[in-house]
Amino acid sequence: MGSLDSKELKRILSEFPTVRFAPPDWLIMVRNQVLVAQRFDLSTLELKGDPMPLITQIDNAASAPARFSVSENGVLVWQGEWKREYQLLWLDRQGKQLGAIGQPAFVTRGQEPRLSPDGKHLALKRDGIWVTDLAGENGIKISEGQLPTWSPDGRRISYNSGFEGILERSANGVGEPQLLLAGTVFPAVWTPDGRFLLYYMRGPKTRLDIWALPEFGERKPFALLNSRADENTPLISPNGRWMAYLSDESGYWELYVQSFASEGKLGSDRKRISANGATSPVWSSDGKELFFISRDRQMMATAVKTDGAEFEFNPPVALFKTRTVYSYGLFREFAVTPDRQRFLIGTLIGEPKSANPTVILNWTAALKK
Repeated sequence: MGSLDSKELKRILSEFPTVRFAPPDWLIMVRNQVLVAQRFDLSTLELKGDPMPLITQIDNAASAPARFSVSENGVLVWQGEWKREYQLLWLDRQGKQLGAIGQPAFVTRGQEPRLSPDGKHLALKRDGIWVTDLAGENGIKISEGQLPTWSPDGRRISYNSGFEGILERSANGVGEPQLLLAGTVFPAVWTPDGRFLLYYMRGPKTRLDIWALPEFGERKPFALLNSRADENTPLISPNGRWMAYLSDESGYWELYVQSFASEGKLGSDRKRISANGATSPVWSSDGKELFFISRDRQMMATAVKTDGAEFEFNPPVALFKTRTVYSYGLFREFAVTPDRQRFLIGTLIGEPKSANPTVILNWTAALKK
């Protein structure tokens, strides 16, 4: 813990539990697979007394974040480990299944499939970042991490490696990973000419912002968008002239397109593409369509023209209903083949089997017994 007015920090715990503060002086956390409450001295920044158990049968994997919240009026909500049966499915433009990769498996997060620029290989997240063929076989593990991002020539994979930052490694697994940018930063896309890596990071006052890392000169990063809205998931059109991205300035994530110059500057000509929310945007490799998932989970497609002085687009049309893991931005759970006729989508199979949430009213009363 630390003060906003000082750089001094004080360690409270040596492990990494998910922690919630509950007024007036409680910390609630998972320790040794038990949800506990413990007093916390706000003057000395030290724990007091012994942790008192609240829920002992928490059914949560040790490596997974604990899912709970507590309010100021004594209500505590606990959700045991959330898992859904999941599989990468090949679908056509009508949503008909054409094939699948691997067997259905119970997961807590998606696999973030990314097709290589030539459409012949697949990067995805399993127990780390993997590169496979289109059947999901003959895999090479690149590293631990998330958010795999192909270089324009398809030879390298950039990815987020936790607190270390953005790393890069050869797509064939040869050589050691190279650090591109340190910090809590998340790769999104390379520009087609390979001059910039676009990524996002959280600002102290501006939430998620979109930044650019030049691959030339002094390689000094700079902000492309850093308003008070949450901006993420930038995509550059194949001709390098337009940037699509998500922003929640309207109250929900919507898809916008703005001109992008080769020197890494955005124009003022911005257009909103979506009308009913947007997540997981994907630009077709020929630059003729933009795809995204609407708020009601429809796969949406909009025909676009990117060669003129202005960006032109048709109203988005619904193709089929999706069942993806995520209903928010950051993680793209589908990819589109170069001919725009097939979708590889991380899909939920069957119905939920996780335990219902537990709600405790006036949770502090139980501690007095």
